[in-house]
Amino acid sequence: MTVRTFYRLDALLEHADTLLSRIDAVSIDIFDTVFIRRIHDPDIVKFSVSRFIAESAAGLGVSTTWQSVLTSRNRIEAAHRERNGKSYPDHEARYDDYMSELLVELFADRLPEGFLEMVADYELNIEDSVIVVRDSWQHWIKRVAEQGKRVFLISDIYLPAKYLQRLATSKGLHPYIEAIVSSADSFQAKASGAAYPLMADTYGLSKQRWLHIGDNPISDGSRPSEFGIAALLLRDIAEKQRKGIARSLNYFATQRNFWRGRYLQQIMLPLEGENQDREPLYADGYNFFGFLMSFFIHALIERVRELGVSRVYFCSREGWIFQECWNRIAPQLFGVTNVPDARYLYVSRLALANAACANTGMTALNARAALLPAENRDFRDICRVFGLDIERLRPALERAGIADDDWIDPRAPQETIDNRHKFAELVGDQEFQTEVRSQGRASQQALEIYLEKEGFFEHGDAVIVDVGWLGTIQHFLNKAIEHRSDKPRLHGIVMAATRQMPYPNSFENYTQGLIFDQTRLNLPSSTLLCIKELLEEICRAPHPSLLKYQLCGDDVQLDFRAEDDHTASVEREQNEYYRPLHQGIFDAATRYGWAVTLFDYSTVQLRPWLNFLLLSRIAFPRTTEVQRAKHLAHQDGFAGSHRVPRRIRRQNQNLWNAAPAMLRCNPFVRLFHIWRHFIKTIQLNF
Repeated sequence: MTVRTFYRLDALLEHADTLLSRIDAVSIDIFDTVFIRRIHDPDIVKFSVSRFIAESAAGLGVSTTWQSVLTSRNRIEAAHRERNGKSYPDHEARYDDYMSELLVELFADRLPEGFLEMVADYELNIEDSVIVVRDSWQHWIKRVAEQGKRVFLISDIYLPAKYLQRLATSKGLHPYIEAIVSSADSFQAKASGAAYPLMADTYGLSKQRWLHIGDNPISDGSRPSEFGIAALLLRDIAEKQRKGIARSLNYFATQRNFWRGRYLQQIMLPLEGENQDREPLYADGYNFFGFLMSFFIHALIERVRELGVSRVYFCSREGWIFQECWNRIAPQLFGVTNVPDARYLYVSRLALANAACANTGMTALNARAALLPAENRDFRDICRVFGLDIERLRPALERAGIADDDWIDPRAPQETIDNRHKFAELVGDQEFQTEVRSQGRASQQALEIYLEKEGFFEHGDAVIVDVGWLGTIQHFLNKAIEHRSDKPRLHGIVMAATRQMPYPNSFENYTQGLIFDQTRLNLPSSTLLCIKELLEEICRAPHPSLLKYQLCGDDVQLDFRAEDDHTASVEREQNEYYRPLHQGIFDAATRYGWAVTLFDYSTVQLRPWLNFLLLSRIAFPRTTEVQRAKHLAHQDGFAGSHRVPRRIRRQNQNLWNAAPAMLRCNPFVRLFHIWRHFIKTIQLNF
């Protein structure tokens, strides 16, 4: 019987449709036919499973390496295949049999109860992450089953049918499949042809009314044809090309770290039915911002494991998206290690600033932080930022000779230098400082109650995660609780640390930038500073800003910005606009977690690819990318209402707030802005 070969899936299915009237049953090969893998070599899955077993063994005091585990697995599996080949027509092995023997050999009397099931679950989860049902097969199988045809899936593999059933159910095929047949259950495979008579006897199939489809010329072509079954062979050119690209990238990844990141992102790409028409913002979130956020969480996990801490706090509104990515990545990357407790803290610079005053009063450093936004310049702005009642401070202002609207901003014209001297005298006024501390006391007490409810003081160490920049939130938080003897050691982990504010770094309270830190010069990573406002808008949580902690008897109430506030309404509109981008970030984070688990890449190995992405997408973006990402105006709760002087606006001008016409028409505008940015970054570093 002639076996017809097709080189495109749509052509094969079109021909199969013409045969449906003459058949009652169709059996389809599973892997590389119905299921395709994101990876080119299925044995790669065994590497991550071996690491899982080795880490578990280390936790029980059994010394081994994942390479040793893999070698033992292959040895025992080969022995099982040789032994079974003496009694059955095929040299097959059953996962539960040889994996049980491996675990007993490795753990001996230390083998945990139910550990085989744990290993099997882990391996199936990895398999599930790397396989995709071809979209055309999904629709065809459903249509054929609804016509009353009997549909079977069959595979020569070490996984018994009960495990393949879980994969088919996960991919949505379960309702349309009568049964799944695996050679691991009977040791009778397609390769020898023994599987086909077995299926005929077991399910009462007539070979004259039976169609088989697969990708192997022997197992799926010659063998069913010899038994009298009509067979169709799929040799998909496009799929071979895709796997060839993955194979090439895998080879390059062994030579240069740059290609590890490229390969990882290739594995993350959506396939088949996952490829849907999406909004451009979704693609931006998936291809760039998703990788950026995931890399940051990956680096955070490495740091948390190094520190050995058990509590992680995601702070400020930007911490919301970081926690969402953490929830998708951490369970995979921690492996057998317990995932630290991760919580979201409702904090903001405005809410913490007032609480910090209870201990520190008004320091020159705090005032400098309040005047950093170019829209701030006088004492009224300082009072607004720190939640102070200016009327109760007026006697001290009069003693210092400072009017409400006197410029005390260091960037103000030179003739206002006397005002800055007067403000320095005000800071030294003890009555003034006593009143400032008094005004912050209630907010500080409310903050402590809130932190106690969150279990903040129950651990000796706490990781504080934020988008970064100045480190103001962590500084204010530390100052507000520094009087407590049970204050935890604060490990500040931020995406980027600019070090513009000279906040002290000590053993008990320090800040570290994982993607960029001004203390470690990295020019590609420094491009993050060009999109600070954009990142804050993208990462912002979908709830209004926190304004203050308020005491309510013995409890605390969080005072948020009113929903009908103009700023809150603008933020809601922005959040809705960025919804597709957020979904792209979350989908990318899920795939990033599994891909890194599969290859065990570190952030050091992935850093060169991240640097390439940062340069290409931030320093040299397309005009449409800039226009798409920017939406409305940046909302800064710290900033006041004063008009920013032109010279300050010119200093803060960068590519991402340039006019679209400039981006389109000036061929050198990107080079100019990135060169100016690099010069400024280098000057700050030295």
